[in-house]
Formats: sequence, C-alpha cells, structure tokens
Amino acid sequence: MTGHPRHPGWRCAALAATAISLAGCGVPTQTTARVARDKSVPPGLLGTIPSTTTVPDRPATVQVAICLAQRSGPLEASTVQLPGPASLDDILRALAQPPTPEEQAGGLNTAVTPGIVARVSAGVATVDLNADFGTEPATDQLDAVAQIVCTLTARPGIGQVQFRLDGKSTAVPSGDGSTTSAAVSRDDYPNLIPPATR
Repeated sequence: MTGHPRHPGWRCAALAATAISLAGCGVPTQTTARVARDKSVPPGLLGTIPSTTTVPDRPATVQVAICLAQRSGPLEASTVQLPGPASLDDILRALAQPPTPEEQAGGLNTAVTPGIVARVSAGVATVDLNADFGTEPATDQLDAVAQIVCTLTARPGIGQVQFRLDGKSTAVPSGDGSTTSAAVSRDDYPNLIPPATR
C-alpha cells in the first residue's frame, strides 16, 4: 500500500511550533531595572556590614593642675576640669579665672590676667604677656610670673618659661628680688614654689 508523500515543509513547521512553545515556558526577559522587594531577597543579603574602623574616645574633660597665689606664703596647687585635650592657652585662661568661693575663703587668689597666650618648643614655653602686665604692682607681677612658671612647668615636656611683651623678650621678677629677661624655671622661685609642688 502506497501512502501519501509528506510535504518536506511539515517538519520545519513542527520545529518552529515547538520552539515557540518552549520559549513561552522560559524565564521572561526585562528591558528595564526594577527594585526587588525585601521578602524576595535571599536571607543574609539585606544585613549591613559592620564597620571595622573604630574612633578612639576622647575624654570629655581632663583634670589640670594649676598654681594659685596666697595672701602670704608659697603658691598652692589646685585642680580644674577643662575640656580635653587642654592646650596651654586653655590652661592659662583657667589660671586667669577667679578661684572658687571655697578657694577664696581659704585665702587663694590669682594674679594672672586674661589675654596671655603660650607655645612650647624644645622644652621651653614662650609666654606672651598682655599689655596690663607692665602696669601691675611688683608683688602682683611676681605672683603672676611664679604662678605661670609653676603651672606650665608641671606639664610634661616643659622645663623653662620665656616671657615676652609686644613680641620681644621682657624682664620679669625673679624669686631673689632681681629681674631677668632669660628663661626661668621653678628653681628661680624657691620661696613661692615649694618642693611639694615641684
């Protein structure tokens, strides 16, 4: 029995239909980006990565020793709380502030006036005095210089203090009653800076 001859194009049509059918079952393609919902993202991918960089905590305040004058007798050490880290200028500003009522009741005072600044180099603190310094009585000048020397040389790395006025070295009272324009240390004020505060 002789069958009907099949047309050669039927196989191509069948293959094309199969390809179209399979393409319909595949993953659809997108031409634009879209944001995936959180619940559709695999677990673990939404967590934030902790930072490995740590910033050291700076102290909110630091305790600084200052030297206050008495009505008579040697200087007396006291402490103040300053925002950390405290600079030399911060310490001098604190030294120029009136003592606490309790300190004043105990006979403590300060001869240091505001507007004095300092910097340090090679172990020597250079202090620029304000214009009022030259108008102060000699006893107040001696107390102020001794207070500054006592306070600044208590800081690490400072052994001497050089005083300046109007940008030039100026003579200041020394502990023996003389004046000097050289750098001074705690040893120059033995009666005002006792060994207990050296």
